[in-house]
Amino acid sequence: MTAKAMLAKAKKAGKDWAHEQLISPSFNDYVAEQVYEAEKKPEAHWLVRNKAQALKAAKNMLQDYRYELGRSLDLRDLVSVAKDAGVAVNWGDQDVARAVSLGIREVLTQKNVEDWLADEVLYRSREAAGLE
Repeated sequence: MTAKAMLAKAKKAGKDWAHEQLISPSFNDYVAEQVYEAEKKPEAHWLVRNKAQALKAAKNMLQDYRYELGRSLDLRDLVSVAKDAGVAVNWGDQDVARAVSLGIREVLTQKNVEDWLADEVLYRSREAAGLE
């Protein structure tokens, strides 16, 4: 496998991993916690009552999530994501880690992911406020 093909496969591994995280119970809990806090203390957080507000909230949540992942995932973790996806890492651990990280970032900045999360946030916010 060429270096270019290996890095492309590592990037795809990062994308797949990010999608898995977004549907995980821990991300679900994170979203629920954020919505609950916003409803509990509206003066310190955002309230969501329409799609535009939900899109803004979703974008902020994804930025925060990217930041947290960036702090918590180290080189070994990123390379491990690639290895788990079958990437034969035999050189350039840093390049592989960068490719995985880029894949994760691409998923977390996609407009369709923001839109999906906005729908989730809007539904949960309306539910928490007793509007659903």
